[in-house]
Amino acid sequence: MEAMDRGAEVYKNVSCVGPVDIVIEYSGHILRCNVKAMVERSKRYPGNYYQETLNAIPEDVYMVNVHPVTKKIYWHTKRKPEGMEDFWK
Repeated sequence: MEAMDRGAEVYKNVSCVGPVDIVIEYSGHILRCNVKAMVERSKRYPGNYYQETLNAIPEDVYMVNVHPVTKKIYWHTKRKPEGMEDFWK
C-alpha cells in the first residue's frame, strides 16, 4: 500500500512460493521485490532490529525491509535500485 501511495503500480505474487512477493513499477523502473519484516537481534537486546541476509534471494530481486515497530520501510542497505534510492523516504 505504501508503494501505491507513492505513485507506484504494485502487483502481488499469486503464488505462495518463490523469492518475489511483489513487483513495483514506478517511473520506468520495474522491480521484483522480496518483502521482509526486520528481525529482532536477540531477546537480550530488545528493540535492536536488523535486516536479513541477501544470500537467499536472486541478485535481480530487491529486498524491502519493514521495521515491525515503527512501520518504516527501507531498501536493503546492500542492494538499492539505482535511481530509486530515496523512494521510501
